[in-house]
Amino acid sequence: MRVGLDTHFFLKLFQGDGKALDIWDDAFSGQVEAVVPVCVLYELKRLVMDGVVREEPFNILVSLLDGKGFVVPADGDTALKAAQIAHGTGMKLSDALVCVICEDCHVIYTDRDILRKVYPKNRPRIEKL
Repeated sequence: MRVGLDTHFFLKLFQGDGKALDIWDDAFSGQVEAVVPVCVLYELKRLVMDGVVREEPFNILVSLLDGKGFVVPADGDTALKAAQIAHGTGMKLSDALVCVICEDCHVIYTDRDILRKVYPKNRPRIEKL
């Protein structure tokens, strides 16, 4: 099973949220396949620079993500699809990229109800943490 992990997921993980920790354990052990859109790293690094997220846990996370190959880059086709989604829904770029990169996931863990505009039939399932 593929699961999409957005920025909010990692904020909850850094806070020690039980559900986020369980999902992370499942991903790290290979029970689920984690998909982390590259824009999530951008957003988390900005939060580090703003003082919202501590740098040490972020750096550890980046090395773990790199080692597992969870981070999914955006190519030209992804950018074009994201532009279509953003234009039609008014969502910001990072949310549109999450939608495109995670479109074949079974579930996306997020705090963003706006993703439901793109996936009204609950596939992938949008689950708030």
